[in-house]
Amino acid sequence: PQQELTIWMGDTGKTLLFGPSPTNDPSVVYAKLKSADSIFTVPADAARKFAVQINDLRDPRILTFADADVTGIELLRGTTKTVLARSNNTWSVTTPVAIAAEQSVVQRLLTQLGALVAKQFTVDVTTDPDRYGLAAPAATVTLLGQGTNVLTQLLIGGTDETNTVRFVKRADEPFVYGVDVNIVEWLPANYLAVRVHQLTEFQPEQIKKLTIQ
Repeated sequence: PQQELTIWMGDTGKTLLFGPSPTNDPSVVYAKLKSADSIFTVPADAARKFAVQINDLRDPRILTFADADVTGIELLRGTTKTVLARSNNTWSVTTPVAIAAEQSVVQRLLTQLGALVAKQFTVDVTTDPDRYGLAAPAATVTLLGQGTNVLTQLLIGGTDETNTVRFVKRADEPFVYGVDVNIVEWLPANYLAVRVHQLTEFQPEQIKKLTIQ
């Protein structure tokens, strides 16, 4: 057979065998149950739906985490390190300075990381990380849970020859993925990109006099 499809129901399985098309009708293919003698034809289009590769079935999401479990974020771009911590559902920058963080910016970062998907499954095991720019990553993102527990860490490497795919790798997996090249653009470059935007905390009704010079 050109294809075998086995459906399991508990410990019992049924196997369907697909063969070639008859010479006079390419719109169908021969098929039979492995456990039976009868041969029949089925539409070729229906049979082709089962001609999938393993990568067609893989979950394309790179990172799997729950936002509520993330209590810290470490961003390393080159030698520039930014660390954020969450306390009482409020994010703050702790490194390189201690300052309040812009909550919407941090939440958008978590949303983008959670939505990051593979455009391609590049290799399942690499013995040459430098080939993908992962020996010295352009950026590293670490999501922390309670204490020093590392929920996940993403290494962001170089681009392919067409500069349309950027290689990334999870620290706990051997796989190398290809993602949208713009991932570096939406990662905060430093703490200034995530610090709070609000300059003062007073309310408009508190203002009794305004001087503009």
